[in-house]
Amino acid sequence: MLLPTEKKLTVASAGWSPGTKGRITGEVVVMTARNKEDLEKYRGKLRNAIVLSQPPSTIPSVSQLAERSGQTRRNRAEGCREERRRQEGGRQEG
Repeated sequence: MLLPTEKKLTVASAGWSPGTKGRITGEVVVMTARNKEDLEKYRGKLRNAIVLSQPPSTIPSVSQLAERSGQTRRNRAEGCREERRRQEGGRQEG
């Protein structure tokens, strides 16, 4: 990559956290420091940055969630049909 890429970052804060006075922008830095030595590589690079303690989670889009939900319903329906077939088959044998 030769140029920075701009992406939206949606963040939810705890209910007791104070709000901000408007929109916040800045470079996003995922800090992976686990000890004092690791922290040294970030010296001078965090001013005005949005610091994450871990990589952001991947959140599925609404359309992906809807697709999964539809697949789950179809799978459940097929499972019910198979169970019904087994039960009906058992009755005929008995």
